[in-house]
Amino acid sequence: MYNLHIVRHYVKGDGDCFKSTVEMDGEVLREFEDTNQCKGYVRAISYVDAFYDLFGTDEVKVTEDMRGYDPD
Repeated sequence: MYNLHIVRHYVKGDGDCFKSTVEMDGEVLREFEDTNQCKGYVRAISYVDAFYDLFGTDEVKVTEDMRGYDPD
């Protein structure tokens, strides 16, 4: 089983996502910079899609998180 975790990283008080990472067991597998409009997040999703293609949906579990996000 591949337990992947997509994390969008934000600068506190800024509201802008500056990178997205794909992690497994606490280790960063890939890091994608977000220069504008969360393109790094889209790339992270595409990276996870490759796991689905290789191992099937029964073998891949994906969770998501936002670190540093402050809605105010």
